[in-house]
Amino acid sequence: MDILKYFKKQYSISEICLVFISTILLFLILIELKMAFVSFFSATLIYILFYPFYNYLTTIKKLEKNLSAATCLILSYTSLYFCFGAFLFTGKQISDFVELNKEVFIQTLNKLQLTFMHWHWEISDTSPQFFLEYIKSLSWGAMEVLSFLLLVHVFLFFLFFAKYQKGKMSRWFTWRKELSDYIRVKLLLATITALLSGMLYYFLGLDLALSLVMLVFLFDLIPNVGALISILVPLPIAYFQFGFHESFFILLVFSISVQVIIGNFIEPKLLSRSLGLSPLFVIFAILFWGSIWGSAGVFLAIPLSVGIKKFLENLSNPNKEFIN
Repeated sequence: MDILKYFKKQYSISEICLVFISTILLFLILIELKMAFVSFFSATLIYILFYPFYNYLTTIKKLEKNLSAATCLILSYTSLYFCFGAFLFTGKQISDFVELNKEVFIQTLNKLQLTFMHWHWEISDTSPQFFLEYIKSLSWGAMEVLSFLLLVHVFLFFLFFAKYQKGKMSRWFTWRKELSDYIRVKLLLATITALLSGMLYYFLGLDLALSLVMLVFLFDLIPNVGALISILVPLPIAYFQFGFHESFFILLVFSISVQVIIGNFIEPKLLSRSLGLSPLFVIFAILFWGSIWGSAGVFLAIPLSVGIKKFLENLSNPNKEFIN
């Protein structure tokens, strides 16, 4: 009731209704234009990631700006296609593994059903197929991938070759360095975590080792919840292969130890400045953008939140304390 009284004093009913309607329209626009927004923000992140190299070429190597932009653009396209190739390889390898180990898959689930009798569902021969269909439902179709790549190409070309004017468009990139440092640190730590995990997978002889390494790297880019998902990712494969054997528990303890050491000791040292987002707001942002844009929203949640935070700071909005 106090909140309602506050809003009645500060704003009229028509203003509150206008804000409510505008919010609904904004949500509808974000959902309907999902591909355009996801492509634009993905291209912006790639641009921010490669901008220090572009700056190095233009200021230190004294290369012409268009040549430097073209070089960074080619590297951006190469990285983009490499990532998509890696994800396609991972999905194909997981699908083939489930198909080839269909009988083992069913037997393992039957053992779990006998162990946990309160699960009142039957394991049928269609379980692996259901699992594959679920994986496919999380991925994009061919047309969506082509549309995404085309739009990212266009946006990247614009970002690298556009002429920004001081006081206009360039002011929205004032947070570029802070976000660039954050992205590079996250990529470095995700790579280290993936390499350490890959060494253990190879030592244990774990199936799908390369695909699991890629998934660990991918999920480790997500703040807070990503570390937990990275720990859980290899456990189903380890259980199907080893059962509750010592190899399973070695894998579990090692994964937890790596995430704790990197997340609580190394990452705070490397990130000299925090992004200023509370853990509660990070989780809220991941849930919000994930519900609107799916898996793409989960990975774009933090950069988008930082952008919104900087936008509010530029407006000198007193309500920005919520995200601090």
